[in-house]
Amino acid sequence: SKLSNRSAVAVAISFDPTGLVEDIARFLCGRQPYEAAEIGVVVGATVPSGLIGDVTRLRQALLDLSVRGLRHGSEGMVMRLDWSPVDYAMGYLRFEIEVIGAEAPGRAAGSLSYARELLTSLGGHVGTRVTNGRRIYWCTAQFSVAPAARATAGDGKALPEARVLLCLPAVASLAVTQQLRLWRCAVVDSVAPTELRDAIKREEDEPYHLALVDRGLAGANAGAALIDLTAAGTQLVLVQDEAAPDEEPTELAEAEPVQVARRPMLPNAIWQWLRRADVPFAVPQNLAESPPAPDPDEPLQVLLAEDSPTNQLVTKAMLEGLPVELQIAPDGQQAVEAARLKSFDLVLMDVAMPVMDGLSATEAIRQSTAHNQSVPIIALTANSASLRIR
Repeated sequence: SKLSNRSAVAVAISFDPTGLVEDIARFLCGRQPYEAAEIGVVVGATVPSGLIGDVTRLRQALLDLSVRGLRHGSEGMVMRLDWSPVDYAMGYLRFEIEVIGAEAPGRAAGSLSYARELLTSLGGHVGTRVTNGRRIYWCTAQFSVAPAARATAGDGKALPEARVLLCLPAVASLAVTQQLRLWRCAVVDSVAPTELRDAIKREEDEPYHLALVDRGLAGANAGAALIDLTAAGTQLVLVQDEAAPDEEPTELAEAEPVQVARRPMLPNAIWQWLRRADVPFAVPQNLAESPPAPDPDEPLQVLLAEDSPTNQLVTKAMLEGLPVELQIAPDGQQAVEAARLKSFDLVLMDVAMPVMDGLSATEAIRQSTAHNQSVPIIALTANSASLRIR
């Protein structure tokens, strides 16, 4: 049943955002009337392992958008999850649904009022756009990082030595390839069944660590190539439908132990298979480096993005007497421009402002290649619905 923002009390609990999206993908995969649709999941390398907030409202909103994606795509959808930090303890979760395949005739995007109601209570936004001919549903929501996850939040996952072979249907291949690229894997080869043997031979000097092969797509004729693959030390995972039998195919009786997995292919499972293949884990150098400490003899450079003159005066009074040099931007667009021209030690960002809101301004600063891409940004809001979940 649908959850109304007005009829239920917000409850903030700790949850795993990756696990939440994977659960939704499992729930929808193979369900009528979308049993023929493929579902892919891609999770950003810096998404925290634990967040605190109203996961019930978030789940309802993500389900609403996901069902829209399945309804409109003739081939399926790719679900993407990413994280935009405000500071070490808070940030915005961003979720996207990319619709794959031609949209059903006469089916418009439809109203997003239900998801918008839920996400507004989470300090977020929702919308839809068309990029490269594909419809994309997107949403954001604000959450705190769970204390146990703060030490590693933003470190990123990386497997720079991993070598992976894929023989999967189009949507799954697209999603898994994107996920492996986010993990900085050294080799990601996606091939058709007829190209399996050539790919194995081409890489025989440095065998693949992992091969993900769709059982139905590869067919029985690929058995000999897959036996050669496992003989070289590659961990083989056969991917199949829920209705297919669990036993290992008879054509692979001579192969090394083969794992059988159900659709959809999910990031947590792929990560575990690669770790079991003894692929070294590494934190990328650019993510591991800490920003230089500020000079104690210099005042801290603080940018305040705030449109209310009263709140500007209050903030000035609070910072009076501290070693702080304050610059004020009356809207988000001017805050982005200020951040482009000068380095700041801290940004205080009002959420609701004219011209450009605080969320859009934060995303623009984070996506820039200028001085303040990693500057701490603290959100300021008078929205009581947002405050209840912090």
